[in-house]
Amino acid sequence: MKVQTINAHELEILETPEGTRTHTPVPHSHVRDLLVQNLDHLGLNFTSEKIQTTHEGDRAIGMLYTEPMNGVKFTAGWINTHDKTSSTKFLAGEEVFICTNGQVFAEFQVARKHTMGIMGDLEQLARQAVMGFKGAQELNDQRQSVYESTPLKGEYLRNWAVKLAEDKIISPSKILPVVQEFENPSFDYGRDPESFWGLNAAATHILKTMNNPIEHQRKTLKLAMTIDNATNFRQADEFRAALAS
Repeated sequence: MKVQTINAHELEILETPEGTRTHTPVPHSHVRDLLVQNLDHLGLNFTSEKIQTTHEGDRAIGMLYTEPMNGVKFTAGWINTHDKTSSTKFLAGEEVFICTNGQVFAEFQVARKHTMGIMGDLEQLARQAVMGFKGAQELNDQRQSVYESTPLKGEYLRNWAVKLAEDKIISPSKILPVVQEFENPSFDYGRDPESFWGLNAAATHILKTMNNPIEHQRKTLKLAMTIDNATNFRQADEFRAALAS
């Protein structure tokens, strides 16, 4: 499989095949442009971009990397095919992983099959992915305040580190490193470390050593759910339910 890295202009001049009664191909450039427009609507300017095609241009993926928003980096991505191997997808999150072999991971994903009416639906889907991430960042601000206001005394620290291992968020060999990172943080985060916020920061720091980006994201999300439950942070459940509805 030959992978070609191209720019936005080269993407725009790629041919889009004729549609059929049951299949409506979408120009790759149209998918990319919708995502750019929605980022611009939120005031997010992308600083770099990566576009790749395979199968003689029938399959394409793109990544847009933006300036940090409230100190948090933002990545958006898209997938589009002309050969019926995948739906059109928009992705957004702090870290988005898209591989030409089909592996995909992001905090927010929306997809639409290439059936009748797709052209009218794509703009809303692009907006949904971008706004979903923006809402998640607002939620995260609330989450961090709750984490920091929930104390975690030293005598309970090791028990919680063990629980993270039992929940398969960290490996047993990482229990001690998490405890050490909590007690002696590698960075001055400007927050009270003797809280569940400190546990989250310590575990997040240790998880950064993982090489598999998809597994890293899964464990990071699972860590958030575990500490949400420990601190009784229920807004996350409401947010996930709203996204699903």
